[in-house]
Amino acid sequence: MEWVSAMREAVRYIEVHLLEDIDSDTVAQNIYISSFHFQRTFSAVVGLSISEYIRNRRLSLAGGEMALGGMRVIDAALKYGYESPESFAKAFQRFHGVPPSAARENAGSLRVFNPISIAINIKGGFDMSNANPTVLEKLIFKPFGPYRFIGKGVCAAPGSGEVFGALWKDWAEISEPLRNMKEYRVEEEPFDIALMDNKGMEEFDSKMWYTIGFLMKPDTPIPNGYDFRDIPAIYVAEGHFKGEFMDMIFSQHRLLQDAIFAQSEYVYYSPAFAAEVYTPETDAMKTGLPFSRMKYYISCEANPEK
Repeated sequence: MEWVSAMREAVRYIEVHLLEDIDSDTVAQNIYISSFHFQRTFSAVVGLSISEYIRNRRLSLAGGEMALGGMRVIDAALKYGYESPESFAKAFQRFHGVPPSAARENAGSLRVFNPISIAINIKGGFDMSNANPTVLEKLIFKPFGPYRFIGKGVCAAPGSGEVFGALWKDWAEISEPLRNMKEYRVEEEPFDIALMDNKGMEEFDSKMWYTIGFLMKPDTPIPNGYDFRDIPAIYVAEGHFKGEFMDMIFSQHRLLQDAIFAQSEYVYYSPAFAAEVYTPETDAMKTGLPFSRMKYYISCEANPEK
């Protein structure tokens, strides 16, 4: 799986440049993938954001040096990327439980955070009760936009299912004004959409925008109180998925991401977005079928190296 190689390369890059001024965008650029998707994948695989991982590695190394003695706090702060000795001392104590001045006498109790090692270790798999694991039935790379996406959203950490679900409870109220703007609707994608992006955020390590709404024409006026995203003319990877609904929600991004990594004609587009498309076949209770179907978009562009 290409994403495994990408994550391993990211860890190697971080280790080599750990004491330099690096962030998630820098790492993503040097392993040639979109910052949006790199941060989302890294967080899902490792369980930490990029900034948290880098901070833990630096403070772990700082603990080892301070335990040996002879390094001043001001020098450690400068070496490990802190603006002042005070900010370094506070971070050190939060991480290790003791101040830098007490590191030597507490060397045995200092926390150690080693570089992660990424491997695939498959055990078990789907329980037999899951008769409909998610399947990518079809993959299409196609032109997309320009559009204006209009809806209402929340900013939360990826995986905040309860927060995102609460937004959908107001869908009838949210969607009604947009449904009435028929002259601005986009015929090629008329379904309910949840768009995920990082618009207006300096960092995307721990939160994202999750907005539910519709694709509209680029000149669509924005109703009072609504959010919007202007999407330029790009390409998307359009995945058609089949499976049990909740399993699709958790696995379709990864499956489509793997499919993008497996080919070379298209690469991620930045600024990136991903989108869940809820079609009439998504509600299995209404269709009477034992499975659901959804579409999922990830923004792409033609590979400039091809």
